[in-house]
Amino acid sequence: MMVNIAHGMAELGVAVDFVVDRASNPYLSEMSAAVRVVELGELSGAGARSRLAAYIDTEGPVSLLSGKHDDDRLALAACELSINRPRVFFMVGSPPSARHRARRVGPLRRWRDRRRLTRLFQHADAVICASRGIAQDVADLTGLGAERLPVLPNPVVGSELPERCRDPVDHPWFDDGGSPVILAAGGLRRAKNFPLLIRSFARVLRARRCRLVILGEGRQRQKLASLIRSLKIADSVSLPGFVANPYAYMARASLFVLSSDFEGFGNVLVEAMACGTPVVSTDCDCGPREILAGGEYGRLVPVGDEAGLAAAIEASLSVPPDRERFEQAVQPYRLRTACLEYARVLGAAVT
Repeated sequence: MMVNIAHGMAELGVAVDFVVDRASNPYLSEMSAAVRVVELGELSGAGARSRLAAYIDTEGPVSLLSGKHDDDRLALAACELSINRPRVFFMVGSPPSARHRARRVGPLRRWRDRRRLTRLFQHADAVICASRGIAQDVADLTGLGAERLPVLPNPVVGSELPERCRDPVDHPWFDDGGSPVILAAGGLRRAKNFPLLIRSFARVLRARRCRLVILGEGRQRQKLASLIRSLKIADSVSLPGFVANPYAYMARASLFVLSSDFEGFGNVLVEAMACGTPVVSTDCDCGPREILAGGEYGRLVPVGDEAGLAAAIEASLSVPPDRERFEQAVQPYRLRTACLEYARVLGAAVT
């Protein structure tokens, strides 16, 4: 998202520096040539604050945007050393409370984290939230008012997406003219609850021919493979691992399913609809209900509801939603539309 924001802001004529420790970091190869990548060296330890403060004094940025708590703290510390403090903005992409629930954090740790988060966020000019649910969660935790918690759409859909949809796919199921392919994507970790999807798919498979592909890699691979074998559906489920271009898979799938217990936002739902693919999602915190307008653009299912998810998949395969309406659903998340909102909040002059 940071790369997308930088790219989109530059397209609007805003001068953007992207400050990193190493220019070899992931995704930077996709950066627009209009964005200047500034390599500061290691952004941890005592010297990082001085190096970032020197950059601020030399370049004089109007606004500084960071997206992780460690970077947020570094930004504030550097601004304390700098002569001319820029406006400081933080981004929050997932609800802190949901992460605590998922990790089963105890009450003492929750209290300590809440105090730290409150102290940190109170020093920012604003804390940008990817969804209304995240903003409400941060407000409940920190006491910040709505004026300090702007909700801005993630710039998910770039201009290159149609071309990437046409790229070839290295998987035989997507071009063989066989039974429908259901797609999911994400890190193979607990929060994504792929076991729920696999069990729900097994129910659907009893009623109709279809196949399931889950893109991604992670610690739960062996557990998922074991579940697939125990359900005797190995011939109908594929775990191809990480793919660099999921859009080509989305564009060829009959249905995209998000089965998460919680999400910060749910970018994949926007991406799938932008590729013209119907979606089904659990009604989890915090983004899916907002993205799908309460179920208007895709079916929503209670979290953990195996039978409900199976029924929604079956219904969506049998009677797909109107794909022409997906353009309306994804419009707020197109790069230019979303970055115009970012420019407004950050106080950046658009040319």
